[in-house]
Amino acid sequence: MQQPQQSIRTGAIQEISPLELVTKVRDFFQVKELTLPGTWVLEIIHGNAAFGRGCARTLHPTGDRGVNICLFQRSIPLSQRCTINMQNMLSTPVHELTDGEISSIEEALGSMALKEEFDIAVIRTMDLNNRRVLFLTGAWLRSDMRVMSVITCDPRKPHLLQEIYYAAIGERFMQHLSSASQILRSICWA
Repeated sequence: MQQPQQSIRTGAIQEISPLELVTKVRDFFQVKELTLPGTWVLEIIHGNAAFGRGCARTLHPTGDRGVNICLFQRSIPLSQRCTINMQNMLSTPVHELTDGEISSIEEALGSMALKEEFDIAVIRTMDLNNRRVLFLTGAWLRSDMRVMSVITCDPRKPHLLQEIYYAAIGERFMQHLSSASQILRSICWA
């Protein structure tokens, strides 16, 4: 017997409680839908200073807020120069980024571009469900927080970025990597 699927529309905050078990997350800026495995939960973050100006939703296994997938929509637009650089990079064939390309999008990468703060292991473009995205993995040097991030430009407003990242400390990163990858692969773009 198949269980009924629960879903939630995250675009309208008043429709949901701060913490809720769901199997589908729908309508969050560029993400039309994504699927959560098992007992992952959705949590809304309002005005969290750690995120600067933007809007965020986090997904995590029930009872483990130290493991997160964050859907983050930046509300601060990129400069015209960085917007053009991102568009150019995402319009070329899939490739590993050169040092010059990384420098040209430092604004989009934020503090992940600072070598004294973040160690980039992989940074490349890739196709994720018919959308060219920037894919990045690495670790924050001061905390052992490991990150796998997908960054994309809104096709209608290319100066606005959406970042979807998976983050966890040490071994917990590897422990949940399979389900986090499954969630990222389930994204349907708006």
